[in-house]
Amino acid sequence: MEIGLRVLALIIDCGLCLGSSMLVMGMLGWMIEKLPVVRFLLVPVHFALFLAWPFVYFGVSTGLWGKTPGKFLCRLYVTDCRGCRPGVWRALGREALKFLTIGSGLGVIWCLFQILHHGITWYDQLCGTEVHYSPAADVKVPTPTFMTRWTRRRELSMAEAEAAAIGNAHQFGVLGNVLFETGQLDRAAGAFESALRKDGSNTPALWGSAMICMHRKEFELAKTHLGKLLRIDPDYKYGEASLAMARTLVALNDLKAAKLHLKKHLVKWGHPDATVALATILARQGDREEAVQILRTMLVEMKTAPVYHRRLNARWIGRAKSMLDELGKEKAV
Repeated sequence: MEIGLRVLALIIDCGLCLGSSMLVMGMLGWMIEKLPVVRFLLVPVHFALFLAWPFVYFGVSTGLWGKTPGKFLCRLYVTDCRGCRPGVWRALGREALKFLTIGSGLGVIWCLFQILHHGITWYDQLCGTEVHYSPAADVKVPTPTFMTRWTRRRELSMAEAEAAAIGNAHQFGVLGNVLFETGQLDRAAGAFESALRKDGSNTPALWGSAMICMHRKEFELAKTHLGKLLRIDPDYKYGEASLAMARTLVALNDLKAAKLHLKKHLVKWGHPDATVALATILARQGDREEAVQILRTMLVEMKTAPVYHRRLNARWIGRAKSMLDELGKEKAV
């Protein structure tokens, strides 16, 4: 699937690059025609832009954001070997080699063969870059609040009607979730409170209340809700509640409790972000050897993890590699 998406992204980008180039060239041509006084300055600029525009379109967007518009639409992104954005110069070199490959007929066939059998092209190997695919669940495109409310207005109306008619903790919990997801935090907090008044052990309401408290930076109250939730269900949302507790303890600057909690958490849940958080605490407390050890262990485990899992956690893999470099430099000093 990824090779098809890469070809599709390239086709989209070529079309957009050509269209934007024609627009820019047309505007400059109009200026050259209407402003004969500065024609001798604009003509070289027109020619230079004509040659450089593909590199500007592909290289700058890939370097700064890790993706071109075509890659964004196809849920692809480019990183360096550390999982970070490649940077403009590295991206320009990558795109120049890619254009060279496309320009030669056999080069395209060779690159397709490399992607199919090795998952990486020769120019990515040379430039130290990688192309990743973000699953739909991992793509977080911000949607305007008014649009979310409009698209889910029927769902919200039904949840409000059921909460009013039946009035059990479950119905108020469902209403709170819909309100929270549509950005109506005050009303969502009220719905979760109503659910907890009817059933103090309602796990969705405890989770929703904790999320709202964390959003409002009311970490003490979030800690209370999460503590009760974890006593009822330590594995709630496959360890997400436990991870939220660790983040809350860090926000409260209770690093001792956060470290103990993260160590227990990582025994059962191998979340890479939890590993990075624990390593950060250890490094701050001066225990750099243990921080390096757990980061290296995590990176070894990620190498043998499924491709989907590695792509999903590319950000934390890159953060772990950067931390190892920083800790190595501090040790050398």
